[in-house]
Amino acid sequence: MIQYLAAILALLAVLAGVRGNTWDSKRRRPTPIGWTAVVVGIASMVVSVVGAYRNHVQLDSQAAQRTKVRAVAQVDLREAVDLVLGTFGILYDNAQFEYNLNPRKGDAIEYSRLREPRFRETWSHFDLRRHPEHPDVFPTAPWWKLFTDNAALVDRKLNMVVMKYSAYLEVGELLLIHALQNDFFFRWRLIDLPTLMKANAHIKELPIAFILEPEEGKAYLAFVDKLEALSNLLSETKDR
Repeated sequence: MIQYLAAILALLAVLAGVRGNTWDSKRRRPTPIGWTAVVVGIASMVVSVVGAYRNHVQLDSQAAQRTKVRAVAQVDLREAVDLVLGTFGILYDNAQFEYNLNPRKGDAIEYSRLREPRFRETWSHFDLRRHPEHPDVFPTAPWWKLFTDNAALVDRKLNMVVMKYSAYLEVGELLLIHALQNDFFFRWRLIDLPTLMKANAHIKELPIAFILEPEEGKAYLAFVDKLEALSNLLSETKDR
């Protein structure tokens, strides 16, 4: 509304000037019409400045709000990534107990360790129907249920983030979320693991390698790459 007022005042000032007789040459000062044009012109300038200031304040407020919403969205994304890493962290801890691997640092597990052939070899024989033996796993659940439940939870969380915050996320983040959710290993090996378990119910033992290692682990390694790419992008945007 204020921009329209400024335009109207500017128009009145112009009309006053067009009418003429705005300067008294004998008295060396503006005529009443001239003073009117000056006052209207000054008022137009003041209104324009006030409008520009208000727009600037509004833009700053919107930018601050966008930053806050993005921060919330990224927290949810990091929680989703941590859920996936937590599952493989449990796997690593169990393998570490049995094969004396180097203990991981802190709660997270490094992506480089997820790719290590030695790490993958240690748990390749773990039975999907067996319960993890690590004492920190509670409540206990067989490996297959731990994998599929966490993957389904991650998928729901990613869907929620996209639905609520897509307007506040960067294109790169949205593309990586989409790539992760549609990843073959994530979709058909983890989330759809119950189907594989039912189809192979006649097999006495189903090693974890049954879902992670087909085609020399290519699908698994591609999944790790996408997960790390999303994690790195979140770290980069957090540091900006």
